[in-house]
Amino acid sequence: MIKKYMKNNKLVFFIICASSIILTTTAKPIESFEDLLSVNKTKYKRYGIIKGTVEYKVSGTKTGKQILYFDDWGAKEAKIEISEMKMAGLTFKENKLTILDGEWTYSIDMDKKKGSKIKTPLPNELVAKSKTNNLTEVGEKMLKQMGGKIIGQETLLGNKCDIWEVKNLGTKMWVWNYIPLKIETVMMGNTITINAVKIDLNSNINSDKFLVPKDVVISDGPDLKSIFNKIKR
Repeated sequence: MIKKYMKNNKLVFFIICASSIILTTTAKPIESFEDLLSVNKTKYKRYGIIKGTVEYKVSGTKTGKQILYFDDWGAKEAKIEISEMKMAGLTFKENKLTILDGEWTYSIDMDKKKGSKIKTPLPNELVAKSKTNNLTEVGEKMLKQMGGKIIGQETLLGNKCDIWEVKNLGTKMWVWNYIPLKIETVMMGNTITINAVKIDLNSNINSDKFLVPKDVVISDGPDLKSIFNKIKR
């Protein structure tokens, strides 16, 4: 039962991350080849905000905290998660760092000092596969294919969010400026909620936040591009 829950949880995490990469690739439709070059030049405008730090509280079956740092409209991003999950008398602890530098996405276990990297999908590859130059439509289409839909709006920390629900995965996402401010997942009677508690859009972010720590060993992860190539219209 625990293994099944963990497996489903990883699936939800992957789909949320994959959808986020596509849904937030650009804040406006790409209408020409010149626009595509512009997006590539700016390293993909993933968020509607240039830079920021978002702190989250993790509650429910899993408890802990997350901190998201991003700059260059989300082209550079680092997320720290320190959490603990208890199930069936067992405790699972996580001290994880995820870094996006445009070309690569790194997933690092900070306790083991080991991590893996995968190629981040490029906009032109997504355009070619999806046969549309509007990447926001691609992201919305993926969510809708998974049964997702916008069910309403809610204001969190003074920011109006669209609420996306994916019933098949027991997941809801509150999204503002393409940034998730809340994610709620319910599986097998267990609930995990990731809720933003603080947003800072003014402070400068040290560039070291987006670098892989020197004492971490990185290996190659799965080919995400081949996974996306399996997605059909």
